[in-house]
Amino acid sequence: VDEHTDKLEKRFKVGKKVRARVIGSRAMDGVATVSCKATVLDQPFLSLEELEPGMHVRGEVVAVEPYGAVVKLAPGVKALCPPNHISDIPGRVTNAKVKEGLSAKFRVVSVDR
Repeated sequence: VDEHTDKLEKRFKVGKKVRARVIGSRAMDGVATVSCKATVLDQPFLSLEELEPGMHVRGEVVAVEPYGAVVKLAPGVKALCPPNHISDIPGRVTNAKVKEGLSAKFRVVSVDR
């Protein structure tokens, strides 16, 4: 459970090492925004920029459409698994195995940025 901290200076002392993840930045100001929340730290990625072709990822099917399965990989990150990538038999285009709510392992083939 992520806890809210009212007074950061009581929880974090200067020079103390903490586990954190960069969630944003402002290059012009030289400022990075970080999070120490366990839910953020435990996510394998937060955005499309962190995905690379060839990665194995776990996701949940949130919709099955004629053009493929829409897969939620993380909060705010969705992917498309086209019908020709769903079947384990070459040449067969089917989505009979894939249903909404299915949690499965996927491989990233490409990333549109």
